[in-house]
Parts: sequence; structure tokens; C-alpha cells
Amino acid sequence: MTVEALINRTYIGASIIFLALVLEPISISFEIQVLILLIGSLIVGLPHGALDYDVAKHLGMCLTTAQKIKFLLGYTGIAGINFLLWLILPFIGFLFFVAISIWHFGEDWPDKTLSAMRQLVFGTAFICLPALLHAYDLTILFSYIIPKNYSIVFVETCRFIGAGLLPLLMFFVVRDLVSKKIENAAIATLFIASGVVLPPLIYLFLYFCLYHGPHHTRQLYNVLGYRSFSQMFRTLLQIMGLTCVLLAGLFLFRDGLSNISRETFSSLIILIACLTTPHMMLIGFLNRTLNE
Repeated sequence: MTVEALINRTYIGASIIFLALVLEPISISFEIQVLILLIGSLIVGLPHGALDYDVAKHLGMCLTTAQKIKFLLGYTGIAGINFLLWLILPFIGFLFFVAISIWHFGEDWPDKTLSAMRQLVFGTAFICLPALLHAYDLTILFSYIIPKNYSIVFVETCRFIGAGLLPLLMFFVVRDLVSKKIENAAIATLFIASGVVLPPLIYLFLYFCLYHGPHHTRQLYNVLGYRSFSQMFRTLLQIMGLTCVLLAGLFLFRDGLSNISRETFSSLIILIACLTTPHMMLIGFLNRTLNE
């Protein structure tokens, strides 16, 4: 079994299990959802973005000291400008991040003949599908990073767009079935079902931690020419170690975490999102060079 097939089947199996748990129904508390997403993000999300410097070297952006400084300043500068924009004009900064996310996650869904359309449909669906049945939860989650009135408007817009996308999503599922791409059709079907039915954080965990992140890491392993996974792991070791130290600190000082203000928590989430923006732009550039 190839690594790609293993990732796909892991995603399929996990999605079926969580859908069965929800349809049982078995309630998954918000705290458990956050814990699942946190663990998954630390294990998968960290490697998923920590190879950006190696990606830049592969693209010829960091061959000299001057280029390295330019890349690091540009990378952090994009994140900093987005963070300032988000603080000054929260909804505009948020929409910019959403647009980049649609483009980034849409690249998970290539197609030989209708690639641009398929990527736009699935990338937008990734954002909009949870609003169909979980509008209230989504409004609460978004209200942590944008004003609540904007959160309400955004979620209602997502509900409208998500409903309109369902026929297009099913069109691509049927298209995969007709083309005898059974595994692709199964993945797309479970992507749609989990997006509509599952709690938003569980849906995010399944897609980001079990599908998008692993596929992206596998792609980088091949593109960057690592000789073994241990070599790639050594590249990540320092960042992984720092994250473990920070996580240990959170547990040691967990009693103090309850006193963190909503504003501090919101700023932390916004900062993480803004640091993700240059990563998504860099990977988009990498994908364009690979497709040329």
C-alpha cells in the first residue's frame, strides 16, 4: 500500500467512525473537540508548515545570505501586515485570510479538465459547508476573531453559498464514479457529509489533520528530496522540541489559563492565522512551479 493510499483510507475510516458516533447519537463535548483538534494540529499541523524554509531553498529563494534575510523579512512581514490589518479592520483581514484559505485548500482537489472549477468549489465548500447545520456554533467560533455582527452575516452568507454548492459537489462525485475513481468519490462524499453533519472542530480535525496535512507533508517529502523520514524529522526536531516545551508549559500553568482574557485568546488565534497566510502563499507558488 502506498503512503497516499494509506492517508486516503485513514481519512475515509476516521470520517466513517465520527459520522457513526454523531448519528448514534453520541455527544462530543466542545472541550473534547478542542482537545482532539489541538493534539492533531500539534502532531500533523506543525510538520505541515515547519518545512517552509526548506521549500524556499528548493525554490531558490534562500541561496545567499541576502536572499535568506529577504525571505525571512518577507515571510514575517506578510504575517505582520495581515495581523495589523486584522486588528485595524477585522472583517477585511478575516476575509483576506478566508480567500487565501479557499485557494490553498482548493489545491487539494485537482482535476485534469475542470481543475480550476473543482478547486474553487471544494475550497469554498471547506469554508461554507459547516454553516448548513451548525450555524450557531460557527457564529460563536467566528465571534472570537471578528465582531459578532460580522460573524452572523458571514455565517448566513456561508449557509446560502453552501446550499448552492451542494449540486456542484455532487456533480464532481458522480463524475468520479463515472470515471471509476471510486476512492476519490468516497473521499469527496465523506468530505461533504462530515462538513454538513459533524461539529465544525471535528470536521476541521478530520480534513486538516488526517487528509490535507499528511498529503502536503508527503508531497514535500518527495519534492524536497529527503532520503528518509528520519532526515525530514531531524529538520523538524528543533521546532518540534520547542512546541513540546510550550505545551508542557501550558499544562504546568493551566490554572492560570482560566484567567486569560477573551481579547488575549482572540489575538492568539488571529496571530496563528496570520502566520499561516505566508505559508499558504509559499505553497501556492510551489504548486505553480511544479505544474509548469
